[in-house]
Amino acid sequence: MDLVSSLNPSQRKAVEKTDGPLLIIAGAGSGKTKTLTHRIAHLIEQGVPASSILAVTFTNKAAAEMRNRIHTLLESWNIKHETSEQQPNTYDPRFMVHDLFVGTFHSLGAKLLREEAAQFSRTPHFTIADTDDTLSIIKTITKELNLDKEKFPPQQILSSISFRKNNPDKERSEHNFYESIISNIQTKYEEQLLAMNAFDFDDLILKPGMLFLHNEDILKKHASRWRYILIDEYQDINPSQYLLMKLLAKDHKNICAVGDDAQSIYSWRGADFTIFLDFEKDWSEATTILLEENYRSTQNILSAANAVISNNSIGKEKNLFTQNEAGPPIYLVESDSDSREARICVDTIFGLIKNNLAHLDRIAILYRTNAQSRILEEMCIQARLAYQVIGGTRFYDRKEVKDVLAYLKLIINPKDTLSLERIINVPARGLGKEAIKILRNPEKETKKYRNREALSTFLAFLESLRAKANESTLTETITYLVREIKFKEYLNLPPHGARLAKGGKTEEGIRRWENVQELMNAASQYDARGNDKMDNLSAFLETANLYQDADQEKDTLKGIKLMTIHASKGLEFETVFVVGLEEGVLPHERSLTEDVALEEERRLAYVALTRAKKALYLSFARQRKVFGALKMNPPSRFIAEIPNHLIEYTNATTSHTHVDEDFIEYN
Repeated sequence: MDLVSSLNPSQRKAVEKTDGPLLIIAGAGSGKTKTLTHRIAHLIEQGVPASSILAVTFTNKAAAEMRNRIHTLLESWNIKHETSEQQPNTYDPRFMVHDLFVGTFHSLGAKLLREEAAQFSRTPHFTIADTDDTLSIIKTITKELNLDKEKFPPQQILSSISFRKNNPDKERSEHNFYESIISNIQTKYEEQLLAMNAFDFDDLILKPGMLFLHNEDILKKHASRWRYILIDEYQDINPSQYLLMKLLAKDHKNICAVGDDAQSIYSWRGADFTIFLDFEKDWSEATTILLEENYRSTQNILSAANAVISNNSIGKEKNLFTQNEAGPPIYLVESDSDSREARICVDTIFGLIKNNLAHLDRIAILYRTNAQSRILEEMCIQARLAYQVIGGTRFYDRKEVKDVLAYLKLIINPKDTLSLERIINVPARGLGKEAIKILRNPEKETKKYRNREALSTFLAFLESLRAKANESTLTETITYLVREIKFKEYLNLPPHGARLAKGGKTEEGIRRWENVQELMNAASQYDARGNDKMDNLSAFLETANLYQDADQEKDTLKGIKLMTIHASKGLEFETVFVVGLEEGVLPHERSLTEDVALEEERRLAYVALTRAKKALYLSFARQRKVFGALKMNPPSRFIAEIPNHLIEYTNATTSHTHVDEDFIEYN
């Protein structure tokens, strides 16, 4: 059986173009992984030793899938492999896969650093400091330097250092006060890592690249090992990763980059998709091959996705097509509120399942921000609809949500020691186990306790919080709580108008704060009841506890999938619901004033649309709660970019909550 017989002409061309720089622009659902793994198998079939091939990707899951597929290909086509340890013409695919390096950028970097540890005054048995380790180091340094932790939050400092390491060529002025402080901290930080015989995760990429850049002999030693380099998801590469790959490939130029600039959605992690766009400029002899035939979606879904992404001004031109059927139209639903949107979404899913038009396990609901999952989760629980939150934590299990709930529980029950232990040092106030012992046994309190003042201040705040709760609405109480403890700053949200640092840490703070806002939205429903303030608080906490403890299907294959659009990248589902298609939600409000950010939001919408195989539902709400208050948002501009003839529109703003049967019967 021929290795390339199952490939389409473009895929086959990409597989058989073995030498020289090659850019494979692989549209959504076009068989990217198949092409990449067949190319590796083809190289081995042509006599290239597996040990001469380097394939890198971004996740362990993707690397494992690539290894398994290559193993299957080699086994299926019974490729011969000759090594010095074996007799000629013997077959051992396991040996070949083992000899082949397929892994993440970080696993590659760790391998290189273990071999060259002495160059960095480390031993090969160095440790890799995780986020908690590095954050602890930064906290110690800022304390030694007597820096105000509100002006220099440790997480934000760590994010700044990470940005520096992932952008080694970026110019910065040490005359800038903030940059000079960060530079000083980074120097001490690096000294501490050295003393610990450790590297951080950013070092795994930066250090080998810098070593190769300044030591030609060491570079040649490693570059001669891998004659063929393949990079998966090239649109997600950052400058530090790019430098490492460019140096390894600069002599033989056998570099193959595979990706899709239309699916570049990780700039907040430091990805720079202009590196993808500049591939042909960087490698003047490059061949570019487009994979445009989609094997996943119906033509209507592809036509909608193509129409949306065509509005971006920056990107490689491509036009996805398929031999699949046209399929049903794109269903667009307008609701009068986010709660009705969620209800209709769940009702529609029930209708699809009832009419055998969809399978529970093959349905996904996608949203822009983690906070949007709250109302969807509640509707699923109320309807006894099994669900999973993929790539994230269920709303009421998220740390920031549980922290706020713990404060509220102490209002109702001052003897709740579990809640007290949870928040006594959230945010940090220098209180710990000793303070908890004193609170449990106040009669044993002595004047020797060094943090009596901090403890007294904390207890006084709890009393003021109880007083506030007795006279105010739930929303007002939570607003008072988060303001007084400076929870926003604690979650590492930059000051209003401040430029976001690259890397996930400040972005994570924003998402966590959005979850707090969504908790306020949930609480505001109880303010409208007009009952006693404490009764409303008790009812809210009881409901939150029920949602926390709701039985979920243990089998990971059961239930509809709830996830952010970011988490959905690389996945596919028979039926997809994309909710919250409003200006300020998708596209996100932070992107509305910047063209570059807006184009990434459009790529995000493109990713969402192309997850669907057979049926695609889009929805928007006329009003959505933010901080417990209703906010009016116009429909997303991305809806208007889909041709009208592809859409079947339903206005669900009337008083009923169930959609009509003919709305769900689309075939």
